[in-house]
Amino acid sequence: MVGKKNTLRALRYQQQKVRDAGMNSGQRIAVIVDGLRTPFGRAHEQKGCFRNSRADELAAHCLRELIARNDLDPAIVDDVIVGAALQNGELSLNAARQIALLAGLPVTCPAVTVNRLCGSSLQALHQAVYAIQVGAADVQLVTGVERMTGQQPPEQTVLHPRLSAVTSRDALSMGHTAEFLAHRCCISRADQDAWALRSHQRASAATSVQGLKQEIIATPGLNDAGQATLIRADQGVRGDASLVALEKLAPAFVFPSGTVTAGNSSPRSDGSAALLIMSSERAHSLGYRALATVRATAVAGISPSEMGLGPVPAIERVLSSARLSLSDIAHIELNEAFAVQTLACMRQANLSPERLNCRGGAIAIGHPLGGSGARIATTLLYRMRDEGARYGLATMCVGQGQGVATIFENCN
Repeated sequence: MVGKKNTLRALRYQQQKVRDAGMNSGQRIAVIVDGLRTPFGRAHEQKGCFRNSRADELAAHCLRELIARNDLDPAIVDDVIVGAALQNGELSLNAARQIALLAGLPVTCPAVTVNRLCGSSLQALHQAVYAIQVGAADVQLVTGVERMTGQQPPEQTVLHPRLSAVTSRDALSMGHTAEFLAHRCCISRADQDAWALRSHQRASAATSVQGLKQEIIATPGLNDAGQATLIRADQGVRGDASLVALEKLAPAFVFPSGTVTAGNSSPRSDGSAALLIMSSERAHSLGYRALATVRATAVAGISPSEMGLGPVPAIERVLSSARLSLSDIAHIELNEAFAVQTLACMRQANLSPERLNCRGGAIAIGHPLGGSGARIATTLLYRMRDEGARYGLATMCVGQGQGVATIFENCN
């Protein structure tokens, strides 16, 4: 359990390890103290477990639990950074400020909302790290959130006409970019369905691992009958998933010959995740034992029509920045926007499936856009801790042609 109850010997060893890392890099070190998330619910107006919940309350719930679990004094928090992609309704008007106040942070604590679409909360994590590295902050709370229930896709008219020189309105449809990858990379429907099945099987098998029990916090919601209850598990994970059922699903975006279906795509989801990030000096002075340091970060841009391949150049950049090779990375979390996108990235970046999404991915767990970056980071950190891995990589594709990646180094 992350917290203050540690042996003096273990804490001193960890302090020296992080100090050594700081001397080698020549900059202040940011450490991840803890991470947690809500279960992810289906974005369904009749059956979603968070169909009557508000996005700002889901995020505030994560922050309150994170503060309580770590016995953190809210007065020492320097900033709250919230990642959200669909910034309307309850997530408009710099929702981070309202979320921070709902979570019980003092009025003196500022807050900011950032948007890199699906990569928003991984970007929020990066910004928290940068602030600590340059000495502008010591304690940061990061959260990502999305409530996709009732949300409609953006109108195609939002694109300026002159953008047709570099992109198209179809590039706003992630499903169409996924079909383009299937055609370009020769990835079959059978391969996509097989990966989707793997995602559900791995996610279902992971429900008993210790890290997942710390990762997911009980969150108020509704059962199928509409009764108030505490939600404790991801709603979309199907332990009974089968290839037979997946093969029966019709194409979701291109008819009748498409290969991308609702079964081999991530579902629309509701949920939130949060992380506590500190300078190593402040964490040590308060007696916290950190999960990991952030070794390197990267973002990259590609053609919007090839949106799903964004992780490929992002991974190359983050490895170069960290001065590591792919063989050094024990565990990888790649957000499964689509099975075809995951498979295309695996092939082009030479990612080993044995290291990738071994506790399931977003096809099963869910993809609440702005919340997914913090989710894959949290899942990765517990997996690294549970299995004693030194380095882990979290990466995501981003709508309109971007990629984002983060390398973590185990402190333990």
